[in-house]
Amino acid sequence: MDDDAFHVHDGASRGSRCFCRPVQRRSHTKSRKGCGNSLPSSSATVPRKRGRPMKAWTLSLSTVPAAQADTSPTEPCPALPQLNVEDLQLYHHYMTRASLAQGDDVLWHDKVPLLSFEHHYVLHLMLALSALHQAWQRPVDANKLMGCAEAHHAKGLREVTELLPRIDKTNCSALYVATVLIFSYTLARSPTSKAHPRVDTERAEITWLTLFRGIRFTIESMGMPAIFSGYLGPFPRENTTPVPPARVAQGYIPWEEPLADLARLLPVMPDAGLEILYEGLVDCFQEVYGTRLQPESITNGKTHIVLRWLWIIEDDFIHQVGQGHPGALILLAHFAVLLQTVDCFWYTTGWASRVLDDVVQNLPDNYTRWISWPREHLMM
Repeated sequence: MDDDAFHVHDGASRGSRCFCRPVQRRSHTKSRKGCGNSLPSSSATVPRKRGRPMKAWTLSLSTVPAAQADTSPTEPCPALPQLNVEDLQLYHHYMTRASLAQGDDVLWHDKVPLLSFEHHYVLHLMLALSALHQAWQRPVDANKLMGCAEAHHAKGLREVTELLPRIDKTNCSALYVATVLIFSYTLARSPTSKAHPRVDTERAEITWLTLFRGIRFTIESMGMPAIFSGYLGPFPRENTTPVPPARVAQGYIPWEEPLADLARLLPVMPDAGLEILYEGLVDCFQEVYGTRLQPESITNGKTHIVLRWLWIIEDDFIHQVGQGHPGALILLAHFAVLLQTVDCFWYTTGWASRVLDDVVQNLPDNYTRWISWPREHLMM
């Protein structure tokens, strides 16, 4: 199935349902006296005869049956932002493309849209990512679609920036979704995208490293049980959308020796705090590729493992990368090998080569031999 394929609503096998599939009502018998399961009404049960129309069409609360009065809305529904036909087309595109489900069709095509009707910054960020995906698919219309993407992204980002310091149980689900969409948008907006020419190349790897901290902040502030409640609940047990086909060969690669060599270098580097990041990197390599004795045959699309390394990154490391410290850049170059395993997703396409290229350009010449293995693996 290619990137343009529609997602499949397989409720029987997945135990979930997209809201575009109607709900089947339970059949029950009605009569001229009404539904037998209905609650008794406090008003007269004698049916009104045909005749002249009622003069007063407004009912006071006292004339409404109790069962109806209890369920009447007490607050008006929030008004949706003004949308035009192009926005509706973007929404349709978002809902019907498996590649925009980020590996979980139920979460991103069923639950998140419902959340967006209440938190409109989520809706803007959905439309921004949808426009960017269309620009990636149709370069001939990229300028127009990029304009739509930037406009919606700016609206959503502005509101998220204002709300993050005030995160609580009423908005943590929406803010978590918003930070994931912002991070995905940043990756998809990469200058390596075929949607637009290469721009803003200097130190661009800092941007996506920093933005991942927004996802981490929401999770550490509220916890996953609070985030995956309400519209997002229950917590997803497993991915429901197939991973796109691999762009590179799958299977185990002999990574143990290159990373063992790296372990001998780090203690003599002036950069502080790299040992913890090195250990986390080794764990990610082992879970993605396996080991020489227990190799993994499927190594494609394990985003939850690859991006876990970004979770343990602290501000010191981001500063070291920005300052061009050799130890930090060498670790980042080895991380690019893991990034290549998620190159199958449209928003991460080309990022492995992009990161390694930035490292090569900024690493001092006397340290280049320490990134020979990543360069050979990515054929740079």
